[in-house]
Amino acid sequence: MNNPVETFRERASTEAECVKKIEERYGKKGIGWTQTSRSTVTISNGFLGLFPRDGVEIGFIVNKQPYSPFTVQESFEESKARILEKTGNRIDAPTKTMLKTLDEIKEMLADHQAKLSAAVPAEHENITRIEQILTENEFSPAYIKKMTDRLRKDFSLEDLDNFDLIQAQIVDWIGESISIYPLEIIKRPQIIVLVGPTGVGKTTTIAKLAASYLWEPKFNNGRTFNIGMVTIDNFRVAAKEQLETYGNYMDISVRTAVTNLDLKKNIDLFQSDGVDLILVDTIGCNPRDIEKMAEIQRVLELEGSKTEFCLAIAASTKTSDMKEIIQKFEPFGYKSVIVTKFDETTRVGNLISVLSEKQKPVSLITTGQTVPQDIEKASVVRFLTHLTEFNINRNRIENKFGDKEE
Repeated sequence: MNNPVETFRERASTEAECVKKIEERYGKKGIGWTQTSRSTVTISNGFLGLFPRDGVEIGFIVNKQPYSPFTVQESFEESKARILEKTGNRIDAPTKTMLKTLDEIKEMLADHQAKLSAAVPAEHENITRIEQILTENEFSPAYIKKMTDRLRKDFSLEDLDNFDLIQAQIVDWIGESISIYPLEIIKRPQIIVLVGPTGVGKTTTIAKLAASYLWEPKFNNGRTFNIGMVTIDNFRVAAKEQLETYGNYMDISVRTAVTNLDLKKNIDLFQSDGVDLILVDTIGCNPRDIEKMAEIQRVLELEGSKTEFCLAIAASTKTSDMKEIIQKFEPFGYKSVIVTKFDETTRVGNLISVLSEKQKPVSLITTGQTVPQDIEKASVVRFLTHLTEFNINRNRIENKFGDKEE
């Protein structure tokens, strides 16, 4: 029984040319491969594709193992046994001739199978190469499979031979899988709350964000913002003191809240003072600590206000932990992810894979400890230029994804 594999496509001016090109690589039709579709297509031709012409596209599957050599050998041995049984194990001249013929046919088929197996590669070398690069960048197996499946589906055999074309397309597909969320101040006072596990740098990120809206044109668009900060992290004295130090430096008022009532009172006070942006720092929490998570949620309940929750995740977080964090913090209703410590990892494939799988957009990226320089609005280009082993054409990706970059 034939063992079908992935669907491939080949294009040419005529069906005969298509078949010839496929047979040069995979052997005879019906043995090495099986046609699954035929369609008329337009093929670009000439300089810049200015002279299109009609052509034919054939879809086909490769029969990697048309038949098993073991099964063939077994079948011939059974035939020989039946012949000997009928002749009472007497090998006269006709029987000897018949047995010799069977052996010759068996050898011919075995030789044909060996040649066919050698002619049919298990995978195109450029797809294997792409898989290796994606693995090197630590993309998840599911993400890699999705990318290589698209290559097999969308690329002809001729196009698969062009590695530059393949890697450019893969980079584009990676870029298209990254979602960017613009963190904007729409209603005043805008409240931005950072939640996340312990040790991801939420307090420093709050300070960077405050400084950016005060001093960075890319954030404030030339407008002047009156900013206030609130911390509900009363378990770590150092965190509170750190935020107060930043507040004093930037001349920003910092308030403390222990309960939900405290938080609402502080927000009302900031609002009466004409504050445009209120940044709320929270205590880091183990996502498996259900009671602590519920307690933080109760403190942060702010019905009717314009509250933007952001989940902070360190770029170096391993894949399994990242998935758990994203899932366990869902009850907070965060709309975007802030990727912290982006400078501390050389591989972002796992991050892109998980965010794509969970359909979570990124709003901000932090890259160090300096306030306010080491924070930026997230962009597709920033992620793509952090990939390794790919030959990245920055001008091309900026032209393609620049509209997603602030």
